[in-house]
Amino acid sequence: MIPDGIKVIGFDADDTLWVNESCYREAEDQFVELISAYGVEQDISGALFKTEMANLGLYGYGIKAHRVAGRCKIGA
Repeated sequence: MIPDGIKVIGFDADDTLWVNESCYREAEDQFVELISAYGVEQDISGALFKTEMANLGLYGYGIKAHRVAGRCKIGA
């Protein structure tokens, strides 16, 4: 039974992403290491983050945004 006055129930599912966060960080670390011959690791990580944040509105959180960020420009 739903109490009087309640019209909307919201669910916050963001915590489901935290389970996978270590996988994203590990993949990012491996990617940075893989291409570190082409730039400074901090610059690569920064470029990945910047690209991921710029694409957040389009792709949201998750593997798609993380994967697309790997196509970013480093040092630009």
